[in-house]
Amino acid sequence: MNCTGLVSIIMATFNRAHLIEKSLESISQQTCANWECIIIDDGSTDNTQHIIETYSGRDNRFQYYLRNNTYNKGLPGSRNMGLDMANGQFILFIDDDDYAHPQLLEICCNYLENNLYAFFCHYLKQPFTTDIPEVTSAYLPNGDYSITNTSFYEDFVTYKTPMASCTVMWRAMCFTGQRFNEELTYAEEWECYTRLLVDFSVGILLNKILYFNRKHPHSNTYEFYSGNQERVESKKKAIQLIMNMLKKKGKLLPGTSNYLINTALGFNDIDLINILMTNAELNLVNRFILRLKFYSLPIRRTLKRLKTVI
Repeated sequence: MNCTGLVSIIMATFNRAHLIEKSLESISQQTCANWECIIIDDGSTDNTQHIIETYSGRDNRFQYYLRNNTYNKGLPGSRNMGLDMANGQFILFIDDDDYAHPQLLEICCNYLENNLYAFFCHYLKQPFTTDIPEVTSAYLPNGDYSITNTSFYEDFVTYKTPMASCTVMWRAMCFTGQRFNEELTYAEEWECYTRLLVDFSVGILLNKILYFNRKHPHSNTYEFYSGNQERVESKKKAIQLIMNMLKKKGKLLPGTSNYLINTALGFNDIDLINILMTNAELNLVNRFILRLKFYSLPIRRTLKRLKTVI
């Protein structure tokens, strides 16, 4: 099946010679043939380039580029370079260590091309560690989906409905004037997609697994939860950027504000808490309650550990 519109698949890569072939193979096996795959190499020192050029030599839809110095080193800069080079009507990100269902493009294009009011199509993912899960035919879902509303951005920000960077196909128009923040090294898709969803909240949520993400100790997410300071600081900055943007646009709802502040409580950074409370324009009573929660957090954590031991 061919999509009417071209899909621009953007893949950033760095030293993934041992993993990227499976990702490229999953793209080459797509049932929808109307795609381009723009691969931006962030300066690999292994055999990544050779593997990619093996594919591009057989299929010119695969395009290999080395990130140039116009863009910062890192995932956001590489993706931004890919966005600036994209020619498609639809944008899709696929990571260099993951695997896409062969009907991913077909199904998402089908929904977007038949529902012109929708700005994006979101689908589910399934994690794996070493062996890729068995991939069976997904078919075209029949009624197994829902439509978001104009306040969906709040569900996304608060993780009520999480969307990973690679689990959504966007209309390319959504990225007009919008790019990933290259100063962020973690949570950059959370910050960027929030900006997109504020203006383009209506989309399709598919109840179907169309993406398989590899779990390993060299991912940004693993490093964040392991306490990597660079990733932690990036998440803190993303929280501030999101709150500032929502406030400026008059979209900062109480539920979102509370979520961002409570998330920040776990970082043990009173300066961050004070900044967020000011932006949220909390009254004196609520400020007192939040500061009390902050300063009592070590005690509550200790009590929780003791309760677990007992």
